[in-house]
Order: sequence, then structure tokens, then C-alpha cells
Amino acid sequence: MRVLFIEPPRFGQAFQEYKRKKLFLIPRPKPLILGLVRLTQKQRSKSGSFSSGPITFTIISLLGLGLLATLLFYPTTAMVTVAYQNQLIGSLFTVICVMGAMAGNTPSRCSQMLHFKKPRNVNPHRVQETNPKEATISIKGHHPACGSFSAHIFQIGDKTYCAGCTALVTGAALALMGTALYFFVGLSIGGFGPFLFWLGFVGVACGLLQYLWFASKASIHFFLDAFFVIGAFFLLVGVDNMNGSLALELYLLVMILYWIMTRITLSKWEHKKKCANCSAGPCGFVE
Repeated sequence: MRVLFIEPPRFGQAFQEYKRKKLFLIPRPKPLILGLVRLTQKQRSKSGSFSSGPITFTIISLLGLGLLATLLFYPTTAMVTVAYQNQLIGSLFTVICVMGAMAGNTPSRCSQMLHFKKPRNVNPHRVQETNPKEATISIKGHHPACGSFSAHIFQIGDKTYCAGCTALVTGAALALMGTALYFFVGLSIGGFGPFLFWLGFVGVACGLLQYLWFASKASIHFFLDAFFVIGAFFLLVGVDNMNGSLALELYLLVMILYWIMTRITLSKWEHKKKCANCSAGPCGFVE
């Protein structure tokens, strides 16, 4: 006669309850972010350029956006808040917006750092040829006026502006006003948190994907870049309204910085593609 022994749960009832409540296959944010950053750096070092980097940056950004929605609607940790949290989060987001607005307001400096290089000691509106075979191309809206960048610039009167930089400044200004009203004045949005979150979700996603699918007109560039910045603000307001967890809001701020880096990388990639396919020949703008 055999006796059947039933082994009790190895870790007790508390562990069984923990497994029941926690979602499976939902990773912790910190190890995931560190792993994705290492993957990006490894990809960049192997390629030696940004030829494959944009796709990697975009995938990581979209995964981070999806993870944000998952953590918001299916929280895996207890909500933790601190005193003056709204002021803290609002201040950090304000710094991000101000830095973005300053970068967009000085496009010539941005172009030197991110897109094109220019010989020193030359007229910023005209680049003299350094090679007899190179064409002399003027600059409009800090883009070469060769026709390849018509979807990146627009004209008001006699002045030409960069659609992306102008949109980022516009979006940052609107986001700053919204930040002041919501995080510092205490404006209530009632039950519109989920709506604002998904509106921001769409805005950020479209802003990240614009160079793959939507980059056809300057007006579209302007709208998507402005929507990209305002969308980040909507995400932050939605998260604060629906969850209010300090950890989740800090995670979102980190992701916003990464999305900005992705946006810069995609822009640089797009400019290099246009210069590589330009029929006007070398002009000294490409890095």
C-alpha cells in the first residue's frame, strides 16, 4: 500500500498570492531600459554609423511607448507618491521643454551639431566651394537650397523657416503653458485622463514614424513635430491623472529624453539620405 504525500507550497501562501496578482512576461523597467541602451550602443559600434541605428532607435522608442501603456493599465507595483510631486515632475518637464525650445530657436547651431558641417570663417548664408567640383549652395531655413529639402522648409514673406525647428518651438511653448496650468496652478481635467493619454500616444508614435511614412510636405512635418511635443505633455498629464506613481512618471520623463534623441537620429538619417540621392552633386554640407 502506497502512501501519497502532498507537498505544501514551497514558499507559502504569500508567494502564491504574489504570483496570482503579478503579470507574467512584464519586465521591470530599469533592466529593460539598460539592456535596450546597451543594444543600441552595440548596434552603433558595429555599423560605425547611423545606417542601421535609426531603425533600432525607433523600435526601442515604440517598445518603450508600449511598455508605458502596459504599466499604466496593468500596474505591477504599488503606487508611490511624494510631497510636491506635481511641482517636481512639472519642473523636470519644463527643463526638457526649455532646452528643446532653445535648440529649435538656434537652428544654425543645431545644423552644425546634428546635420551639416560648414567650413569655418564663411558667410553663414553662403558656403564657398572648397573643391572646384563642388557646387556652391545657399542655405534656407538652415537647409541646403538645392530642392531636395523642400519638404523641410516653408516661407513666410521673404523669410524661410525650418518646419521641424519651428514646430518644436511651437509645441514646446504650448506644452510649457499646459505644464504651468496643470502642474503648478492645479487645473483639473476631470475624467479626460485616458483620452489625453491615448491622444499623446498617437502624437508621439506619429512623430517618431514621420520619416518612414509621412515626410512628404513641410506642413505635415510641422504638424507632426508639434504634435510630437504636445503628445509627450498629454502622456504625462494622462499618467498623472490615471496613476500618479512617481516611478511611472520618472520613467516617462526618461523615455521623453530618449524619444528626443530618436527624433534627432531619424532627422539626421533623413538628411543624409537626401544628400546621398541629390542630383546636384557634392556641396560640402554632408558630414
